[in-house]
Amino acid sequence: MTGLIAIDESGNLGSGTTEYFSIAAIVTNHTRSLKKPYKMISYHGKEWKWYNTDDEFRRKFFNEMSGSDFRIVYTFVNKNKPMSGKRIYGNDLYRTLLRQVIEDAFKALPCKDVNVFVDRSSFITIKELRDMVNDEAKKAGVNVKKCDKATSEQNKCIQIADFIAGATRSYHENDNDTLKILDEKVSIARRY
Repeated sequence: MTGLIAIDESGNLGSGTTEYFSIAAIVTNHTRSLKKPYKMISYHGKEWKWYNTDDEFRRKFFNEMSGSDFRIVYTFVNKNKPMSGKRIYGNDLYRTLLRQVIEDAFKALPCKDVNVFVDRSSFITIKELRDMVNDEAKKAGVNVKKCDKATSEQNKCIQIADFIAGATRSYHENDNDTLKILDEKVSIARRY
């Protein structure tokens, strides 16, 4: 059995616009268990994301997801007031939080073989991503079968991860409680 880890981020990497930045992953060993939520984000020429949907849709979507077999891990940061006391921005911030989410996702993985997909971005090269994933996989005793970047409009698992990342950032930045619908799915949540 080959599991899946799909990762996406929410917020910007600079000191302005958004106060918080988060990276989240969905972790499952049965992608078919996400079939019902997949159907809710049918394409119809639209890329479904947290930021371009309304609260009513998000809540329905999360309620549908609550019956699926998957785990959530995420890490978030108040960029101007990090718990570590050390402010970082840009690609360094992305890489730091991504490494933490990958490490935690391997801990939440219910099997030993996995495919890892990260939303396509310029924040990290494919070589850096694969090196990072392989380093963390080795520590966790996990066999990575595939590791790649994917565009969210072509990968529904990345779109689902986008909703989770958006919900985690919105929960901490705007007190939006939509994430609470999936509380029982959260395996690891960290504040950097």
